[in-house]
Amino acid sequence: MDDWVYYHSFIVPDNFTSRGYIEFVFEGLDTHADIKINGYLLGSTNNAHRTWILPIDKTKILIGQQNDIEITFKSAVKHDLALEEAFNKTYNMTLPANYSFSRKAAYHYGWDWGPRLVTAGIWKPIKLRAFNFVQFSDVYIRNEKVTADSVKKSVRIYGKVNLRVLKGPENGYQYRLIIADNNTGQVYYNQNFTANYTPIPGDHEKI
Repeated sequence: MDDWVYYHSFIVPDNFTSRGYIEFVFEGLDTHADIKINGYLLGSTNNAHRTWILPIDKTKILIGQQNDIEITFKSAVKHDLALEEAFNKTYNMTLPANYSFSRKAAYHYGWDWGPRLVTAGIWKPIKLRAFNFVQFSDVYIRNEKVTADSVKKSVRIYGKVNLRVLKGPENGYQYRLIIADNNTGQVYYNQNFTANYTPIPGDHEKI
């Protein structure tokens, strides 16, 4: 039922100076956590099943120098008991188990095949990334069946490319997507398109 605090120091690369946006990517935090960077409260999390993307102001970090991250995990057991008590008073009923109050793996609360171990901590990578207004958020490209004969004729590819545009003019940015063979330089796809700035709920518009 205790709270846990994780500390770590890291260096921000010098080339981050020229980037417009800097953000932390927390792929797995279990579960109720407060995150501080150099003493500055970056944000809080409450869901172990999702990735959290938290932008940070460039004035809050030291580029090219040592920075400190502190993550405090608050007890899920205490959190669940408090919400369970409030729920019981409000609705005059008791749930058969209180694991409904935290978005974390239900088996942590015990199962017929395992003990009750309500964990807390970092269970997936933490990343720091920087970019200028536009980012490839998802790329999926593959080819259909290729044989020695089909390569000589043509290759049919399909997939999707998603852009995350954080800032831009009303009429959007103009881009060109080119898909080519790294070895031969042969271009299989070459097309212009426009991408507009469309805020995603929960995403950041500006730092």
